[in-house]
Amino acid sequence: AASHAGTVAHASAAVMAVPRVRLVHVPGAEFARTSVAQLRVVDRGRFVKFLGTVTRAGTVKVVQEWREFRCDACGNRFRLRASPESAYEFDLPTECASGEKR
Repeated sequence: AASHAGTVAHASAAVMAVPRVRLVHVPGAEFARTSVAQLRVVDRGRFVKFLGTVTRAGTVKVVQEWREFRCDACGNRFRLRASPESAYEFDLPTECASGEKR
């Protein structure tokens, strides 16, 4: 089978190869944490480094941070953002975000 840009061609279909990444020469102490318990809010969005063994893994949960809603009465579309504090759950809006009254 021929290979081109990460795709392996088979007789009837193309299958994407699973990419594997290994980070080397990662900067030292400023990124290192000895345990998950050491993670803090300031680490959010930053690269952190752990050393350890995975002892348990679960299924991947898809998280939706933004969702678009449409008002049935006026057709107005608006987006709402879910927060980590609410476990990224959305409550259905009870009134239109346009502020118009029926």
